Amino acid sequence: MHVATTYRTNPDTLSQALENTQPGDTVLLSDGIYRGGIVFTRCGTERAPITIRASGTDAIVDGGIDGFHTEGACWLTLEGIRFQKAQRAGLYLRAGKLPSASHITVRNCVFADNGAWGCITSHIDHFTIENCEAYGSIKEHGIYHANSGDDPVIRNNRVHHNAGHGIHVNGDPGCGGDGVISRALIEGNVIWENGSIGGGSINFMHVQDSIVRNNLIFNNLNNGIWLWRNFGDDDSVSSKRNRILNNTVYFRPGEGRFALLIHRTVSDTVVRNNIFVGGARGTIYVEPWALPSVESDHNIIAARAGQRIFGDATNGAGAGNLATPEEAPAQIQEYRRLGIEVNLATGIEVPVAAWLGRGLDAHSAIGAMPVFVDPAGRDFHLRKGSVGIDAGCNEEVLNRSIAPTPW
Repeated sequence: MHVATTYRTNPDTLSQALENTQPGDTVLLSDGIYRGGIVFTRCGTERAPITIRASGTDAIVDGGIDGFHTEGACWLTLEGIRFQKAQRAGLYLRAGKLPSASHITVRNCVFADNGAWGCITSHIDHFTIENCEAYGSIKEHGIYHANSGDDPVIRNNRVHHNAGHGIHVNGDPGCGGDGVISRALIEGNVIWENGSIGGGSINFMHVQDSIVRNNLIFNNLNNGIWLWRNFGDDDSVSSKRNRILNNTVYFRPGEGRFALLIHRTVSDTVVRNNIFVGGARGTIYVEPWALPSVESDHNIIAARAGQRIFGDATNGAGAGNLATPEEAPAQIQEYRRLGIEVNLATGIEVPVAAWLGRGLDAHSAIGAMPVFVDPAGRDFHLRKGSVGIDAGCNEEVLNRSIAPTPW
């Protein structure tokens, strides 16, 4: 029987310790610079996980193609480590040839100035990342959970100044597995200044039966919360039965796109108790195909002067979310089927009366700007007397879904 061992390492002895690690072992990294390109392929067990943890405050994995790369690892915890300046990913977690790769927890880590991603997963079930900071991804995203990995938890992270998405959750149907991420929980994250090259603060692609709640999203440069599809209109892999609850999304005047953007094959989306202050394109934009299955209420929905509340303010035929001029007639026809007239000469606008007429946001505050305590100081609590105070729905209504989910 193996007796759990604690390995105390430095940059010269880490490789040997990792080669000898068995279930139940702990590897402690002393302060220092660890050369990136570390590869780890071992598995712990549910009763005897493997832990790799910084023993101080300055254990830094620097550079490499990937700073730290796991292949087929499971029941593993990484804690308190800084991953920086990798050419591709600071931390890359892959199932590899072992479909059982799962149960990886990343806690209290920092991902800084990496080439593509701070932290990325591939086909990892039961992935948890919490209390981390991810910033400065040069080409893409801060935290990227990908490739049919079910039951992820992305909680209480600080995600900022990444070129693409802040948090990207993508089932990737073209990459094997069932092409869907199920039962994701994205909560308590603070997300700002992402999207300089495009993207969403929180982006869902091919995600089902999941929750986005209690996130603070402010001063981003593109979309806030974005639900959409990438591969065709296949109903089996579209995003569906997701809940958007208790989030605050805020844009500075004249910046960003939409606080909430929902694309065509997305269905059965519940939107409750959120504060949405729109970007330059609008506050909420829902393509007509997705609109009939949206349930939205008890929100604060505001736009600044000249910005649309429901719709896309980009002008011109085929502009905005009309992918091509050829697609525009189908979109117009679908809006008209729903009783909504749009004018392509000025973009797309769903009148507030038409939105309310579909039974949406009957108890929401629409149009009035909320007053925050100190948005410049990142305090987005509502100031006394602001619209929306005590107007949210109760816990029973908040957690009611329009379709059964495991949550």
